Amino acid sequence: YFNENNEVLNHTATIEFIDVLNDYGNILVNQKKYKEAESLFQKALDLCETLPVDNESSMATKAMVLNNAAILYKETCHYIKAMQHYDEALKLYRKLKDTDEYKYATDVAMGLYNLGNLHSINNMHDKAEKDYQEALQYYRQMAEQAPDAYLNDVSMTLNALANVHHNTNKHDKAEEEYNEALKYYRQLAERNRDAYLPDVAMTLNNLAILHRETNKHDKAEEEYNEALKYY
Repeated sequence: YFNENNEVLNHTATIEFIDVLNDYGNILVNQKKYKEAESLFQKALDLCETLPVDNESSMATKAMVLNNAAILYKETCHYIKAMQHYDEALKLYRKLKDTDEYKYATDVAMGLYNLGNLHSINNMHDKAEKDYQEALQYYRQMAEQAPDAYLNDVSMTLNALANVHHNTNKHDKAEEEYNEALKYYRQLAERNRDAYLPDVAMTLNNLAILHRETNKHDKAEEEYNEALKYY
């Protein structure tokens, strides 16, 4: 891959090598061998710096490695590093979306959702709300074209956004979002009961907690009972 001056000879081969490092790193993360995985991801990111800056393949490859490194840092509770890596990956995916919106809109939406999760974990509610709202906008647009593929993502993001609104005492918004997520999960469960009935139960449970805390005890009791039946 390199000449005697450590200069890259073949960018295509380098990307293939980065893919190998990335895949091996993911295997090590699954085995909870985090130090070894971190070393491989860092080597892959170092190699990304040798690639052409504005090349689509180069940017997509680097974004992929950054995203996987962020997952590692999240799993090991290094939240600042995880945010930095997710944020850098998201910036690359936004650039890529400008060149091919259909191809990269999903990556932008997922990047926003992942950042929202981290911001929520760290009680950065304003940032989490903003991330989830933008992710939801993308998922709604994609679900209009392909509901079977993206309705679950819409529901997932609605549920996450409702959790933020619940935690910040925006109870009306939270209730509305939980109910919309529940409606979609019920639709999905009609097609695939085994896959989506747990999500129906989870959302019913979230609604019940909200209604219990806002003294709507009849609604809470009804939702707990239905969730319990499914569980």
